[in-house]
Amino acid sequence: MTQQHSYSRNLILFALFVLLTCLPVYGLDTITFKEVGGGLQRTVVGRIVVEAGDALILEGRDGQIFVIRKTLLIDRKTDDIEFSPMTMKELEESIKSEFPDFSILKSDYYLIAYNTSPVYAKWVKSLLERLRDSLGQFWRTRGVPLKKPQFPLVAIVFASKEQFARYAISEIGSDNMAAYYNRFTNRIILADLTSIESNDDVKNSRNKKLTSAQLENLLNRPAAAFNIATVIHEATHQVAFNGGMHDRLALSSYPLWVIEGIAVMHEVPDRDKKIGWGITLKPNDYRFEHLIEYWRKRPDRAFDLIIKSDKMLRNPKTALDAYALAWGLVYFLVTERKVQFTTYLQKLAKKDVTTHDTQEQRMSEFEECFGDDWDKLYQDFTKSMNNIAKKIR
Repeated sequence: MTQQHSYSRNLILFALFVLLTCLPVYGLDTITFKEVGGGLQRTVVGRIVVEAGDALILEGRDGQIFVIRKTLLIDRKTDDIEFSPMTMKELEESIKSEFPDFSILKSDYYLIAYNTSPVYAKWVKSLLERLRDSLGQFWRTRGVPLKKPQFPLVAIVFASKEQFARYAISEIGSDNMAAYYNRFTNRIILADLTSIESNDDVKNSRNKKLTSAQLENLLNRPAAAFNIATVIHEATHQVAFNGGMHDRLALSSYPLWVIEGIAVMHEVPDRDKKIGWGITLKPNDYRFEHLIEYWRKRPDRAFDLIIKSDKMLRNPKTALDAYALAWGLVYFLVTERKVQFTTYLQKLAKKDVTTHDTQEQRMSEFEECFGDDWDKLYQDFTKSMNNIAKKIR
């Protein structure tokens, strides 16, 4: 999940450019460069969106973002052709060249490449489509309409956990998750959840013979809930980043607790739904239990830790508590401070993505929308959590 910080390792490089100036785009840029580390040569066609003295950021026609050191540039050309995203057909051809042994499923917004069973791939397609439509409806009624994605949304589904692990380690250096969204490639990478179990149904999945009944049986098992939540969490990130709620270029100006809190709020599985998930807003039992445990020993002004800085969320030692805290704050604000939270999201959407906010600026923006009566906020939040506890228990 994203608490494992499943962004590309280029994120480290990207952090160096938080003070860059965005450039106007006049045509297509063709950039040939050597990749960091391996030294492999690569040519990408797209548009330069940010440039600084020693680096540039290129957005490819497939929606991928490349951070390129100028010392690794081999060739650079610009023409007068207007930038345009790849069509679904162009993207399909590109994906097939990258994953020649994979099959393709398409919908209005999604392109899903898979080497697992067609039944499982169709379930992923249905889940993603349902998610995007439902999120659009959910946030539209709250004054935050999601835009049509500029680029087709890509999901890569591997037949086994082992295949997924090899790819994840090569791309982000970790495989400690069942799915992740990479904001640089703009793709969701998934493992077939049925491959996590060791039984005959799994063998059928790998042999591409899984039936709908077998899939439903596997997804109804208790262990599947956490992994479904992971898929929903990462897919929510993809929808939010491509729908205009968040900006993929915003690294330091957009609070991570908002990005993760929204994804955690929506990740809750629903066993009453055939597809395994529904848009109905429910408390996240898993996060709630961690939050209650943390709340008993919390420091004064605990929310300051995630509002002012992303450190607690990015630190593996504190991430579990931080994600629970982010879920609690977002859930509370969405349910108890609806108008103010909409105003806050709208304010964040207008921020200059190239700026680096100080802790004071982050806190000031929060208080502009929600007020500075922290005693009341903590009292109301505690009351809200106690009400949830009564319903759950």
